[in-house]
Amino acid sequence: MKQLFKTTVLLTLFFTSISIVNSEESFALKEIRSTTANLARSADGVVLANCVKSEARIDEETGLIFTYTTFKVDEKLKGEYGDEIVLRIVGGTVGDKTISSPFLPRFTQNEDVILILGPNNTRGYPVLKSLSGGILRVETDDTGVKYVKTPVDGLEIIDSKTNQRAAGRDKVNLDNFIYSLNEVM
Repeated sequence: MKQLFKTTVLLTLFFTSISIVNSEESFALKEIRSTTANLARSADGVVLANCVKSEARIDEETGLIFTYTTFKVDEKLKGEYGDEIVLRIVGGTVGDKTISSPFLPRFTQNEDVILILGPNNTRGYPVLKSLSGGILRVETDDTGVKYVKTPVDGLEIIDSKTNQRAAGRDKVNLDNFIYSLNEVM
């Protein structure tokens, strides 16, 4: 009887844990969304960078495919980095083998980005602080002015020239964004 009770309790705990892991409220399976300001405050580093190249390779030790994306660092907003950063992210295509996920970021050559970085991984590569908010895409308009085109949240944007509140959240002048981000970090 005692053994039956133990087995019943263990099976109940096992199936309960499966239902918790599979529930929509499971934090283990979802990234908790944080504001741009909070990510930057808690980040190990923030850089304005330009994508130089991206290439997928098979890791000899694990057999997994990783994409290595090299960025030229244009401006170090937080943290100590050299002139280049290489992100190593699982996924990519090598020959006829592909590892993909709709959540993995893709970069194009010559693309400007702001990367919000966490600590380096065990291999020494910087890690994005967040897959959903750790990359802010930058574009240049027809007049040569650069804008952060990724929506910015939790950050009051201040005009870097007038020190007055600036409009916008979805297309923020890059100079104003950097000025405002430095104010909260």
